[in-house]
Amino acid sequence: MEKSDNRTSTFLNLISKKATVVFLGLCALFLITRIVLLDRDCPPVNVSWYAPGDEPIYAGTAFDLFHYHSFSNQVVPSIPTGKSTLNFIGNIMTFCTLSVFGNNYYGMRMSAVLASFLVFLLMYWILQNYLGKQPYSSTKLFPKYSKVLLFCCLLYLLCDFSFLVAGRIMEPTIFRMMSMIIVLWLFSSSYFEKHILSWWVPVLAGFLSVVSVLFFYPSNAFIIPALGTVCLFFGIKKNFKKGVVNSVLFVLGAVIAYMAYELVLNALFHKTAGNTISSYASSHYSTRLALPVEGKNTSIVHVLKECASNIFNILKTNIFRFNPMILFFFLLSIPVVIFKPIKTRSVRDILLVSLVFFFLLQTVFLNDYSYRKLVILLPLVLLTIAVVLLSITDFSDFINKSKKRRFLFGAYALFSLLISMGVVLFMLKKAYSAAAFKATLSENIMIIVVFLVQLACIAWFLKTKKIWTGAKIPRKLITLFLILLFVPNVFLSAKYVFTKPTFAYKQAMIKLSEYIDDKLVAGGMGQCYRLYNTSIPVLNPYVFLYSGQKQELYKKLLEILITEEGAEYTILSYDNPAGNLFCADNKAYEGIIEQVYVFDLNFFNSGGRENKVALYKYVR
Repeated sequence: MEKSDNRTSTFLNLISKKATVVFLGLCALFLITRIVLLDRDCPPVNVSWYAPGDEPIYAGTAFDLFHYHSFSNQVVPSIPTGKSTLNFIGNIMTFCTLSVFGNNYYGMRMSAVLASFLVFLLMYWILQNYLGKQPYSSTKLFPKYSKVLLFCCLLYLLCDFSFLVAGRIMEPTIFRMMSMIIVLWLFSSSYFEKHILSWWVPVLAGFLSVVSVLFFYPSNAFIIPALGTVCLFFGIKKNFKKGVVNSVLFVLGAVIAYMAYELVLNALFHKTAGNTISSYASSHYSTRLALPVEGKNTSIVHVLKECASNIFNILKTNIFRFNPMILFFFLLSIPVVIFKPIKTRSVRDILLVSLVFFFLLQTVFLNDYSYRKLVILLPLVLLTIAVVLLSITDFSDFINKSKKRRFLFGAYALFSLLISMGVVLFMLKKAYSAAAFKATLSENIMIIVVFLVQLACIAWFLKTKKIWTGAKIPRKLITLFLILLFVPNVFLSAKYVFTKPTFAYKQAMIKLSEYIDDKLVAGGMGQCYRLYNTSIPVLNPYVFLYSGQKQELYKKLLEILITEEGAEYTILSYDNPAGNLFCADNKAYEGIIEQVYVFDLNFFNSGGRENKVALYKYVR
């Protein structure tokens, strides 16, 4: 009891004046690094995997509210809007920032800044929740490293290149992360831990988990089984009847959230929830699921290959390939973080394990655009590593009681190292083109060298057994290791965000205002270039992209817009082998367009192929 009081007293120092000043300083630095040069071009696609043209499409509902004060404005009655109801909360936030900052990059992207800042703030309190109660942690390690760990995690979150870019781009992932972090913050608090058996907790859990899916993004589906597992576990822990009651109450909360979504869709978009969900699932997820669905190869071998590919994509996502040491630490942490709930049976630990497990399980079967979208995993990775570092001695005591356990964990550690080294070798793989490979070769070599130096530090630790004996490790070596953890992401952020900024897309849209202000821009990339001008984009090709029959309909609607509605312009890619509805050489545009103005853009501007885009005029 006395040890527990001492530990709690030590942790209270985290909210001392000194810690508060440091936190406020980190908050100020966070906002500066997100707001400065917010209107610059996105980092190269072959580095960040963000396509600048997608941003305004993700914000379609926000633009409707901003320009027309309607959630589903239909410019031409006979033409479908093509607006998505996904990321509803993100669009509401974007409408607010557009209203404050105007029809420009600051107006569109500031919502992502605010979402990422909320993630940063809540991570501070989440880390306090987790690091403040470690009943099986070493009493020697706790007072010495808990405060350092908390601020190291926050600093890493601040510096991480992938999280930095996600917080500067209007794309649903940062809003998905925000909803997940809100759930984690609420249910890891002491208040919820005390009331975990109250009837309203599973109701709220069911409600929030479904809200995270329907009002934010369908890929948040993993939150539903994660919170459901927590409610079920603590219900059954009391008795079987309570487990059944909790399950029923959880479903009740989920149904309430679904009904709320139905009401919102019906009132604002004149749609039904059932049709919206099934339509999106069939057009989007059915082609990306690693499951035997209609229209795909349904053999078990094919499914297993796709699952294996998705697992590999998790390992080489940006947050890991830019810093393989974080991947190595995370893999090593998995057995420890599984060990903790078995021993503690705490709400926090089971919640963390459930979120990580169900996210990874979902990603095995559905892992689209993994390089950028898996940045949502970063807060969970950092939290897992921090929790494990404070409880490592307890796990060490556990495995040292048996030679078999030591052997198995050693084999697993070696396996984790080989996987991390495999990601390092992947860095040398050619991407997109020889030019792109050459352009990123220097930074890839830097990442590899940093990883090898870090491994040398760890090897020295293990050789002298200083970690396990508790002997003092030289501060200079610790300092070197910590600095190296930040070097890759700081370098990438400096290179691709804060130095030599380009504003090609902003300048292109300003130039377009001379041609397309207050005019219909039909089809093509019209919705991608609607900032800094008053163009009226109509007919979104994404709605028609995935079937030949729909493409014929697109062509007919295009003819209506040109002949009956007076549409004059479109924006298209040219010399593009894709040949889809965004490309000038698609049959839908054959004989009806002429090039007016060529944009000075370079989509893969890190040595990759050029993104050739031009303004075209329809020829009647």
